[in-house]
Amino acid sequence: MAEAGGGTLLTRVEKTAPAQWGRVQSQLVKGRPAAAITRFARRHGCDLIVMGCRGLTEFRSFLLGSVSRRVLMEAPCSVLVIKRRVKSLQNVLIGVDGSKDASAAVELLLRLRPSKEINATVVSVIPPLPLETDVAPDELLTVVENVRRPLETHAHEIAEQSVERLRRAGSKATACTVHGHVGRELVELARLSKADLIVVGSRGLTGSTRYLMGSVSETVVKYADCPVLVCRRS
Repeated sequence: MAEAGGGTLLTRVEKTAPAQWGRVQSQLVKGRPAAAITRFARRHGCDLIVMGCRGLTEFRSFLLGSVSRRVLMEAPCSVLVIKRRVKSLQNVLIGVDGSKDASAAVELLLRLRPSKEINATVVSVIPPLPLETDVAPDELLTVVENVRRPLETHAHEIAEQSVERLRRAGSKATACTVHGHVGRELVELARLSKADLIVVGSRGLTGSTRYLMGSVSETVVKYADCPVLVCRRS
């Protein structure tokens, strides 16, 4: 019954695929969903995995051990997590931090050939500064200002570099720098701007060498109410 149902589902999806996709192939594989998906992607050299964040195998919203999270952890390529139906792709929020994965995220977005009418907001977030110190308040303010100023300048430069790349490709783009927890700030900005898509790198200066619980990418995928494209350099 499972094989018959899976085959019927694949046939239906093939028929609804848009013509511009060209040839569409389907394949029914067996095994635990996350392991089977990532194994298939690795074996066939896939550039992108597209999946929903909740399905028949996930009974609550994005639980530890869910299929979506496991795929994000183990995928050999970029992953696009669809969290709701998107009628148009106009407002895109891109998180950058100067890392190679964040830069690759901009390139991947352009390779996906979105409409040139998109409005991209490139955000560079300055994490909170550690303020555990014994110095007097006035001296502390001076120290914080001396540290914060170059961080803000660097963050702005990083955002502007991506903005220029997007503009050269014909997209509308603006730069934005904010202070706070990186993941939370990206999610909140996406909510306020009613973003249709968030684009982030899977590993960066504020993340870890592996997709661990609590990373920026995971926070964004877990709490954003719009689709999220997590770019991993292959």
